[in-house]
Amino acid sequence: MAHFISVDFFRYILSNDWSTKLRPITIDTTMSHQPIWSPDPTTSSNSQLTLFQRYVKDRYQRSIDSYHDLHRWSVQNRGLFWRAVIDFCGVIYHQEPVANLIDQGHMIDAQWFPGMTLNFAENLLKHQGKDTAIHFADHKGTGITIKFMCKVLILNDFG
Repeated sequence: MAHFISVDFFRYILSNDWSTKLRPITIDTTMSHQPIWSPDPTTSSNSQLTLFQRYVKDRYQRSIDSYHDLHRWSVQNRGLFWRAVIDFCGVIYHQEPVANLIDQGHMIDAQWFPGMTLNFAENLLKHQGKDTAIHFADHKGTGITIKFMCKVLILNDFG
């Protein structure tokens, strides 16, 4: 179902002086630089980021022992980093790229994996089963989990 906003609504918005209704905000500059939450060691060691960090360390034989090491390496080796990402994530592609990244020192005209071909839908639909596809939790801990098998059911409803 489509929702439309009337021209009258826009006229109303534009005709009112909203500046008299806005209140100034204040920013608390005394914030702590301490994290408000950190995962326990078991959760951290089993996270996808830590697994990726180990993958890069093993694949490229680099001394990458922390997030900061991984970040430094990713900035210094942009092409290798993004190649590691697509390989670690299991992106399915059909044509090997001629290069991982062509950027000549700047990102404005960068070319990512030129010549690579892939099917976006194939990559979205490759996961099946009862594993978690998406887990969302708000600040109160209320959450929702969507399994990969639900995605197939949802897509079947549209097709």
